[in-house]
Amino acid sequence: MADKSGVLAFLRAHPDWISAAALRSAVGSVPDRTLRNWLRDLAKDGAIESRGERKGRRYRRRPASIAGPAGLMVPAARSIFSPDSEELIQRIQAPIYTRPPASGDR
Repeated sequence: MADKSGVLAFLRAHPDWISAAALRSAVGSVPDRTLRNWLRDLAKDGAIESRGERKGRRYRRRPASIAGPAGLMVPAARSIFSPDSEELIQRIQAPIYTRPPASGDR
C-alpha cells in the first residue's frame, strides 16, 4: 500500500479524521515528506479534506457530493452499483499517476 491510491483506500476504509502519523504507521515504510506530499496532492485534487495545522492536522476522505443548481453542493444520490463495482469505477476514473503500472500496448 505504498502509493497515493493506497493512502486513499485506507482513508476510504476509515471514515474518521486521522493524523499523518497514524497514516504513516498504516502505510508502512514511506518517508514522512513523501506521505505529506501525497496528502497535499490528494487534498488539492479534492479526494480528501484536511483540518488543523502542522502536527495537529487531520485528514479524511471527502464525503461524496455533486454540484447542484447555482454551484451548491448537495449529497450524492445512492448509487445503483454494488460496492465492488463502485471500487472498479473509481479505479478506472482515477488519475493515471495513481494507477499501478501495466505491461502491454496502450
